[in-house]
Amino acid sequence: MNVDGPTTIQVIPVWFLVLATILLIANVALFCGLAFVSFQLWKMTQRLEPKVNKLVDQVNDDLVPQVKGLVARVDSIGSNLENLTGSARSTMGMVEGKAASVGSALETLTTAGLQKAEKFAPWVGYLMMGLRVYQTISTIRSARATKHREEAETEVAQEVAKSVKALPKGKKHMT
Repeated sequence: MNVDGPTTIQVIPVWFLVLATILLIANVALFCGLAFVSFQLWKMTQRLEPKVNKLVDQVNDDLVPQVKGLVARVDSIGSNLENLTGSARSTMGMVEGKAASVGSALETLTTAGLQKAEKFAPWVGYLMMGLRVYQTISTIRSARATKHREEAETEVAQEVAKSVKALPKGKKHMT
């Protein structure tokens, strides 16, 4: 076979072949490393499998009955709460009826009391008006008394001042 042009090997540069060879060797090394790690993990799994099975058996033997007991207790508490709720509803129904009857009786009593109190309303108004008038009068009287007292105190103070000025100087008098 006679080839006129360059061959395929002649077209690919040498640096590319070297790089491809290095990458192929790295790929094989990584594969071997991953195979080794996988084998180690498989051996570790084989060693841990009896321990895990023992723990699973212990959980099934010890904890599952406890969980079932707790579930039974929770169910009984739930049924007790349902019974309590039903009892509270019935009690509330009874109290509601009694409260309605007490309310209507109280309304009747209040209405009757107010009707009787309406007869005295004008007299209470007159009494309040009289107390207000008395309060006004006593306020006016106390204001007058205060004014007269202040005037009297002022006059007394002026008289005392005049008396003190009239005393001879130089002698000590008891005041």
